[in-house]
Amino acid sequence: MRKAILVSVVIYFTSVSFLFAQKNDYSNIDNHAKKASRSNSRTVKNLSDYLIKPSKNDSEKVRAFYVWITENITYDVKTFFNQTKNKKVTATEVLTKRKAVCEGYSTLFMALCENSGVKCYIIQGYSKGYGFDARKKFTSTDHAWNIVFVKNNWYLIDATWGSGYINDKKKFVKRFTDYFFLTEANKFAYTHLPSDPMWQLLDCPLAINDFKKDSLFIEDKISKTEFCFNYKDSIAKHEAMPEAERNLESAVHAYKFNPVNKINLGFAYLNYAYYLSTINQEFQADQDFEKLLKLEYKILEYNNKAVKYLSKTNNQQAKNALQICKQNLKATKHNINVYKQNLE
Repeated sequence: MRKAILVSVVIYFTSVSFLFAQKNDYSNIDNHAKKASRSNSRTVKNLSDYLIKPSKNDSEKVRAFYVWITENITYDVKTFFNQTKNKKVTATEVLTKRKAVCEGYSTLFMALCENSGVKCYIIQGYSKGYGFDARKKFTSTDHAWNIVFVKNNWYLIDATWGSGYINDKKKFVKRFTDYFFLTEANKFAYTHLPSDPMWQLLDCPLAINDFKKDSLFIEDKISKTEFCFNYKDSIAKHEAMPEAERNLESAVHAYKFNPVNKINLGFAYLNYAYYLSTINQEFQADQDFEKLLKLEYKILEYNNKAVKYLSKTNNQQAKNALQICKQNLKATKHNINVYKQNLE
C-alpha cells in the first residue's frame, strides 16, 4: 500500500507584544464572539454559523473567527517543545481539545472561513519568534498562518501570535493583540516570511537573508524597492491549477527561494506520487495497461525525487518518509513488471 505523509508545522512565537490600531470598529463583533457558549462551538459549522450572525461583510466574519480562536484556543507548549511527535491535526480536534500549535490554529481558522464562504489559505513559512537566531539557516518551515481575501484584496492573519506568547520560562502567556489581524504585508514581513515568496504580497519579495535583519532594515528595503513581481497575477494563476499541482508548484518555488530547506520539497514529491497513485486506481477498472504503465513510471519518478531530497536531511520525519518511499518504490517496480507482462 502506498502512503503519503504531510509536514507538521510548528510556530516559534515571540514574547514581544505589538500595538496596532484597527481602522474599523469591531466592538460588536468582538463581544458577540466572546459570548459564544460551548453549545455554540461543538462543530465547525455550528461555531461558524453562530459567529457570522451579526456580520455584514467578510472582514467582520474573519474578525469574529480571529477573536474567538484567540480567546478560546490555548497554545500547546508541550507539543511545541516535543516537535518529533507533532502530527497533522483537524479543525474538529482543535475544537475538542481547545489546545494547539500554529498548525491547529490556522487549520481551524481556514475551516471556519470555508464554512462561511470566505476565501482562505494556510501559509507555511519562517518566523522570528521563540528561538529565532539570525545566524542559523532556515532548514525547514517553522510556522503556519493564514491569508484571506476580503474587501477585494489579500490580507494576512496569524491567530496564534494574536493569542499570546511563550515567555522565558517556557510558559504560554495569554495576551490578545490586534497586530496580526488583517496586517499590511510590509508590516507582516518584519516577523513572517512565507516559504513561497508569492505569499509575501509584496511588489518585490524580500530575500531570506534580508528577512533575518531588523524591522528598520526591512522597512527601508521594502520602501526603496521598485516593482518586480505581480503577486496578484501569480496567485490567480496558482488558484486556477488543480490542488495537487498547486501544492507541488508552491514547494518548487519554496525550494528555489531557499535551497537550504530540502525537506518540504521532498514531502511535496512524495505527496504528489501518492496523488498519482489515486489516479492509477481509477485506471485499474478500465484495464488500460498502457495508461497504467505510463502513470506508474511517473509515480516511480516522483518517489525517486522524494528520496533525493529527503535523504539530504537528518530530520526524523524525513527519515520516516524515506521508509515510506522505499515501500512505494518496491510496489511501483512490481506494478511496472505486471503491466509490462499484460502488454506482451
